[in-house]
Amino acid sequence: MMKILNKPLLFFTVAAAVIYFTACEKHTYVIEPPEIISGISYSQDIQPIFDSKCVRCHAGSTSPDLRQVNSYSALSNGGYLSLPAEESGLYKAIVDNMHSSFTNQDEKNKIYSWLADGAKEEIEEEIEDN
Repeated sequence: MMKILNKPLLFFTVAAAVIYFTACEKHTYVIEPPEIISGISYSQDIQPIFDSKCVRCHAGSTSPDLRQVNSYSALSNGGYLSLPAEESGLYKAIVDNMHSSFTNQDEKNKIYSWLADGAKEEIEEEIEDN
């Protein structure tokens, strides 16, 4: 009786192993960086995203502190603003599985553009001589 049960069990074990190892393919996904938007302002474009999407968790007890009075300092001192933009801690955080649903694609594009443009606290206005 034991030999009868062992053959089907062995067959299904081998079949499952073959299916498992042949069905798995290695994929490399390349995420194209978003199109860069010019003229992004930290206070007008980026901080409002933090205020509406991030501050409910990142309000001081979870790093980085993204409240308006601390956000830029927390990001720059915490190593979130490194270049290139797609390698920055901030961009990686908004596109990873845990945080990706909190921001929409337009907001991700704004943050990426701001990072790619040097992640300045404010846009430096050009002074025209008249």
